[in-house]
Amino acid sequence: MPVFNAEATLAEALDSALRSGVPDQEIILVDDGSTDASWELMCQYQSRHRNIVLHKTPRNRGGGAARNTGIRLAQRSYIFLLDSDDILIEGALPQALQQMRELGVDGLAAGKSIFFNESVDVPVRQINYPAGPKCFTDLVSHRPNPVIGNLLYTRAAFEKAGGYPEHHGFDTQGFGFRLMANNLNIGTAGFPFYYQRLPERPSYYIREARAGNLNRNWFYIFIECLYKFAPQVRADILSFPCADPRKLARGHHMFHVLADRAEAENIFCSEGLTMTPDEAYVRYDQVSSPDLQVWCAYVDFRLGNIAKALSRIDRMSGVHGVRRAMYPVLAAWLGGKLEDGDLADLRYFFGQKKSLRWILGFYGQKVLNRIGPWSW
Repeated sequence: MPVFNAEATLAEALDSALRSGVPDQEIILVDDGSTDASWELMCQYQSRHRNIVLHKTPRNRGGGAARNTGIRLAQRSYIFLLDSDDILIEGALPQALQQMRELGVDGLAAGKSIFFNESVDVPVRQINYPAGPKCFTDLVSHRPNPVIGNLLYTRAAFEKAGGYPEHHGFDTQGFGFRLMANNLNIGTAGFPFYYQRLPERPSYYIREARAGNLNRNWFYIFIECLYKFAPQVRADILSFPCADPRKLARGHHMFHVLADRAEAENIFCSEGLTMTPDEAYVRYDQVSSPDLQVWCAYVDFRLGNIAKALSRIDRMSGVHGVRRAMYPVLAAWLGGKLEDGDLADLRYFFGQKKSLRWILGFYGQKVLNRIGPWSW
C-alpha cells in the first residue's frame, strides 16, 4: 500500500486489509514522503500487528516508485496493491488466489469496479468487465479495462514486466501495458476485489490532464510497446504533436486517437503481438525500418547501452519524426545539437513547469472551448 498524506482514510483501508482473510499475509506500507500524520498512524498499527512492514522515503517520489519499493520488500509470491483510500472486500483475495491457482494464470483482474463516496453501502457507480483472458489489443479501447487498475499477480509476473514505470504519471496504466506487452496470462474474476473511493480532490488523471501531461504520459507508454503496432500507426505515434498545447486543450491526445482508430481498423502488427519485448528486440535489432530502430534505441537506453543507442540515432539522422520521438530518452545526450525550435518540446517533456507561452496557449484554448464550437 503506497501512502501519501492519507491520514483521513488510511485506518479504514488498513482495517480492511487486516480482515482480508488471507492466511499468513504481509501488509507492506510505503510512506511516500507524507507531511501529515500518516507515518505516526502507520507506526501505531505496526505496534499492534506483527505482519505489518513499514518503509519511509524522505521525499515524495510518486506512485510507481512507492509501489516498486513495497513489492521489492515483499517476501510472498503473490502481490496485490491496495490504495490507501480504498477498502478491500473481505474474502475477495482468498477467492481470487484460489481461482488464480486453478487457472494457472500470472494475474487476475477484478470482474467489477465499485465506486463510493462516503459509504460502501451506497455505491455511486459500478463497472462490469467481460470475463475471460485479457490481451494487449484489449487495452487500446474506449471500453474500461481492469488490467490498468489494481490486480492480483505473481512476483514472477512483476519481475517479467519490469515493475511499475517511475518516469511518468500513469504508473498503473503503464504497468498494465507492460504485463500485456510481455504476453503474460491475465484473467478476469467474476467478482470485485475492493471498493474504490471517489477522491474529494481531483484524481491523479485529472491532475495530469490539467498539467498538460496526457500526451507526454501516453507517449512514454506507447513507445515501450511500439513494435506491437502496424507500421503506419508506429509512424503516427512517433510524429504525434505531443507538445502542441492548443491541440491538447481541445482533447486531441494520443490514447483517444488510437482508440478511435482501433474501432475502425486494425492498428496492430500481427507479428509484433506474438512477441515479448525481449523477443522483439532480437528480431528487430538489425532491421532498416526507422520506427523500429527508434524503438530499439529506446530499449538500448533502458538497458544502459548508450553507445549503441547513439549509433542508431546517427544512422537515422534526418528521418522525419525520429528526433521528436526520441526526446524522452535522448535529451541529455543531444544537448547543443538540438535546434532552437526543438527546445519548447523538450521543456514540455522534461520541465516541471511549462513555459509561459505553452501555458497561455493551453489555457487560452480551454477558454475558447467554452465559448463555442467556432473556436475549434
